[in-house]
Amino acid sequence: MRLCVPVALALFCVGWSQAQDSTNTFKVTVDTTYVNLVATGKDGRVLQDLKKEEFVLLENNRPQNITHFFASDSPRAVSLLIDSGCIPEDRMQLFRGEASRFVSLLASRDEVMVVGIGRDFGEEVSLTGDKQQVYTALANLHHRGVPISLHAAVSWTLEKLESRSGNRIAILISDGGIAWRRPSDPKSPSATDVIRKAQRSGVTMYVINFPAIPITVASADRQREPGYGAGVDPSGAQQRTLEEVSPFDRKMELGKVFLRGLADKTGGSFFDLEHRTQKAMSDALRPAFDAIASELKGHYTLAYSPVLKKSGNRRQVKVRVTRPGVKIKAEKKEY
Repeated sequence: MRLCVPVALALFCVGWSQAQDSTNTFKVTVDTTYVNLVATGKDGRVLQDLKKEEFVLLENNRPQNITHFFASDSPRAVSLLIDSGCIPEDRMQLFRGEASRFVSLLASRDEVMVVGIGRDFGEEVSLTGDKQQVYTALANLHHRGVPISLHAAVSWTLEKLESRSGNRIAILISDGGIAWRRPSDPKSPSATDVIRKAQRSGVTMYVINFPAIPITVASADRQREPGYGAGVDPSGAQQRTLEEVSPFDRKMELGKVFLRGLADKTGGSFFDLEHRTQKAMSDALRPAFDAIASELKGHYTLAYSPVLKKSGNRRQVKVRVTRPGVKIKAEKKEY
């Protein structure tokens, strides 16, 4: 009789991706589902030495063959998406310094790209292992105006990272934008479109909510959307429903829901710097970047070919770790 005692168990959102054949992609010809997770020990510290054999992956309680396994020390493709419109000029220099410091914490084998977001968006530097190029791109970062291209920029970045092998990471610094979808472009992706795309891509997203203007709006319980906190304003301001606030505040609040959704639905983390003084927001940048750098040290990506394919059947994906005392952090969800 075989006895299996799972020590860590997690349900994950999963995504579909048709891999392409190139030196930087998964060389498979079937649909692949990706599972991203972060593993920690009893003391809360990330674990960097878990082996493929210590993971058990189940789809609807059926064991799956893990076709690709990228350990925490595997090369990473990291994208820094920077909504420069939410960073006032007087804090831009501080931000450049903290972002550059974060890049210096990444391993030498990691590749980094910088994407600037505003009225338009574009690569400040494409994926490169040359950190000096990244530092130069951050030093030259400039304001691109009102961020109406936020959704398109995130969608485009996901496509860039989706074709890469190894651990794929996107770090978005934004306030959600006040006009994050191009009004003149009906093909511009909606918030729901982008979050679903993020789920399918296998990219883990970390989001730092860095509001340019402090907002003191809280949503009523009946209108609270998934991922939007408790509906209570931490600053102590009187609670208002979304109908009672200005269109500007409503867009900002929905933008925050979008940002949190990106992190929650991909197994990443959301860092909310809202309801802080200008100085407190600036002081919180380094801890946020440090937390992301620490978490990446225990980041793993698993991939498998799903049994149910695209039949429309509901799939529940579970991951167990057989090593005692291991905790797994990832989005819990049926797909």
